[in-house]
Amino acid sequence: MAEPTWGQLKKAQDDNTTIDTAIANAIAAHETDPDAHTGAGESLETHKSQEVIDHPAQSIVEDKIEIGSVLADKLSMLEHFIHTVFESLDGWYKSPSGVEEKIGGAAIQTGTTINTVRRLEAQPYGDGAIVDWDKDMMFQEVLKFSATTSQLAYIMTGTSELDGSDNSFGFKLVDNTLYAIHIVGDGESQTEYTTEISGITITNWNVYRAIYDASEGTIKFYVNGILKATHDANIPTQDMPAFFTHYLKNTEEVNKILYLRSLIWAKAQ
Repeated sequence: MAEPTWGQLKKAQDDNTTIDTAIANAIAAHETDPDAHTGAGESLETHKSQEVIDHPAQSIVEDKIEIGSVLADKLSMLEHFIHTVFESLDGWYKSPSGVEEKIGGAAIQTGTTINTVRRLEAQPYGDGAIVDWDKDMMFQEVLKFSATTSQLAYIMTGTSELDGSDNSFGFKLVDNTLYAIHIVGDGESQTEYTTEISGITITNWNVYRAIYDASEGTIKFYVNGILKATHDANIPTQDMPAFFTHYLKNTEEVNKILYLRSLIWAKAQ
């Protein structure tokens, strides 16, 4: 007769539960006990009382924060920070026509003359580097397009003059094809580095976000909170004196419209 293993022995003379089953039951009860490890000096109590609770970078995800739960006075003001819903276009550079603000947003329209370019640019007061490649930078904009054909658009921090002077990053649209883009210029010519982004309905409202990490030397591009591309090579070094620009061009005799709802732009001081 084979000797029984220790785990299959009875827990006690008056309890037929095996030792293995008793251990499993005790573990299950512990895992469902909301007060486990909360006593004085135990791990969760110590964790709660620590002055700094450290977790891996980016471990707190966006969907765990209730909408509206973070008030403005809790946001860091140590950054150069802009948030606009285009309540006014005073102070913006805009094309002589085709750009207008409405309550809660703005619209850029080309009209029906082919190859018309419209711009809406945020330019700073005074001189100095606004896009500074030694500093962390980001922007987020909520926008949509009216059409999916015969158009060229740039949504950029920096400029989109397309004259060799650009050193900027953001999003580019050609017809219905969306790209993550950064541009490197030397004053005479420039190179566009692009990554195609698929699966986005550009005629819907979408949240476009681009984040530059100066220490990592990366630009990360998100649409609706999902990382779509990362650029980590050929990063610009030439600073730019412009916050932000919208560029829209039609390539057929049809009015193209870019609708803007809100813009956030920030740079570390």
